[in-house]
Amino acid sequence: MHLFLLWLREGLGMEARALTMLFDLDHEANIPTLFSVLLFAAGGVLLLVAYRTALNEGRRQWQWRLLAFVFFFLALDEGSQIHEKCIEAVHRLMGGIPHASLTYAWVIPYGLAVVGLGIIMAPFLLKLRKRTLWLFVISGAVYIGGALITEMLEGAATADGGETSLFYLLLNTKEETLEMIGLALFNYALLDHLSGTRTTLTLSLSLDP
Repeated sequence: MHLFLLWLREGLGMEARALTMLFDLDHEANIPTLFSVLLFAAGGVLLLVAYRTALNEGRRQWQWRLLAFVFFFLALDEGSQIHEKCIEAVHRLMGGIPHASLTYAWVIPYGLAVVGLGIIMAPFLLKLRKRTLWLFVISGAVYIGGALITEMLEGAATADGGETSLFYLLLNTKEETLEMIGLALFNYALLDHLSGTRTTLTLSLSLDP
């Protein structure tokens, strides 16, 4: 739908405002945003299941809970655009925009957070089975390639044609698509990991007052 809207707008010069608000990846609070929020939330739930499963098997792997917290925070961030709100603050700290690639300056604190999280998680991840490790690495690389690297390319593209140039719009499409693919792959990796464990989920509903 997003590519169809780009074709209508850029190729035929037609506007479909209702569909644009619903499906344009460059807009917020729409169906793609909801989909990404649900992917993050699902990942957070699966990470908590992985933590509980490890406990049941006698392993206190707190790293699963840390990742779950990160995913729930990112679900909130995706829905409320917390990262967008810190752009001006980062620009003030840097005394302006040192380079066009840092137009969306939230990539600096979030990039540093990714590096820090990677250092903390590395010993834990290296102990996982190789299939799970590589799925995590690939999904993380795909997501970061979209969320951080492509975002920096988008910032550079705004110097040439702003946020309305076709090049910027294509980069934005790439960014959002890589993010969704990375999240979906990470959730698959978690399900694959849980399939190799002795996982038993018990759901109970109490009607007692």
